Amino acid sequence: MSGVWKRRLRPAYGPNMVNGFGEGEQRQRATVVVAFSMTRDHLVSALMASVSEVDPGMDVDALPDAEVRRLVEARAALVGTPGLDQGATWLRVSRWELDDKQTVLLTACDRAVNRAYPIEPFGSVLLAGSPRRPSMRCTAPRCQWSRSGGVLENLLWEGTEHDGTHQEEAQ
Repeated sequence: MSGVWKRRLRPAYGPNMVNGFGEGEQRQRATVVVAFSMTRDHLVSALMASVSEVDPGMDVDALPDAEVRRLVEARAALVGTPGLDQGATWLRVSRWELDDKQTVLLTACDRAVNRAYPIEPFGSVLLAGSPRRPSMRCTAPRCQWSRSGGVLENLLWEGTEHDGTHQEEAQ
């Protein structure tokens, strides 16, 4: 059964803003919401790039968590998946070659990402089965929510939305 896997979905954040609203001369036809699954290096490099463009002297530690998420989302919307991958690769390769100012900014961005995107908890939704026959169920006490079959991306979206209800209840 090499095609069988199990994974817990991480909590989902955002969207916290609509990019491009009011820009351009044509009327907007639709608002498209895009979700990115981001590694820690993606998050840190996106935040570092956003802060560097907006105000390199910004006190990142003073930013509220919502603003950290907004800056990360704005960068993700601007560069897309290939840009996020390039930023994460740059971060891994260049981490030891940064000057003092960049190192201070990187350390502050590390702290901000840890605060705005906590490492734990895992979400309450368990993804199981295989990519061709996925199934999901909620592991929260007394919750009977489950889904199976269908398109994996649609199931993932439903799972993160369902998990969000438990995340809101916990706060």
